[in-house]
Amino acid sequence: MKPNKLTVTSPSLKITCATLLLAVASFASVTAQETVRYEPVPKASTCTMDGTSTLHDWTMTSSTITGYIEADANFPYSALTNSAAASPKVVANFPARTFLSGKAAMDENMQKAVNADKFWKMEYRLISLKPISKPGATGPLEFEALGTLTIAGTTNTNTMPIKIEKQNDKLKVAGSTSLKMTTYKVTPPVVSVLGVSLTTGDDLKIKFDWVLAPKKKAP
Repeated sequence: MKPNKLTVTSPSLKITCATLLLAVASFASVTAQETVRYEPVPKASTCTMDGTSTLHDWTMTSSTITGYIEADANFPYSALTNSAAASPKVVANFPARTFLSGKAAMDENMQKAVNADKFWKMEYRLISLKPISKPGATGPLEFEALGTLTIAGTTNTNTMPIKIEKQNDKLKVAGSTSLKMTTYKVTPPVVSVLGVSLTTGDDLKIKFDWVLAPKKKAP
């Protein structure tokens, strides 16, 4: 007769395995909660471009900023002390045809200048945030943002001051930057008004207020 097999069950082994599985599950749960994706609140954002011409200054305004921010749940406060938190994934798009000046000729010439048919948007991508506000600060937090800005197919590195404020569950990002059109290989447009040619200046100042909310979960 063959001897019966002896099966030994170790209570300590069961406990160890159970503990390990629980730890893995807990880690997965925490990891899933660490990142929040914020998306633009419709009609809550604004962006303006201010420039000059041989006759007068001008402004073009858009209420459309698309894109997203993916950051940890404690952002932006966490970005004051944590280098990883200071590099959230940020993509902001500014559709070229949404910028309007109230003057059809100006709008048409600017869209031609940036080749809006081919390059329909300006795009900003964040590289990192350098905190200006001190740890423990509240209200709008100040940072120096390093990123890339693409206009008309040309990409340059951009540094600008921004403020990020958490309002309940929403994020409000405000900033401004100055640039030259020719740096992005854009020729300042010439507009004809009543037979008079107006040449726009090379310098632009872009200002924006971007309001985002956590992405809604699918039902």
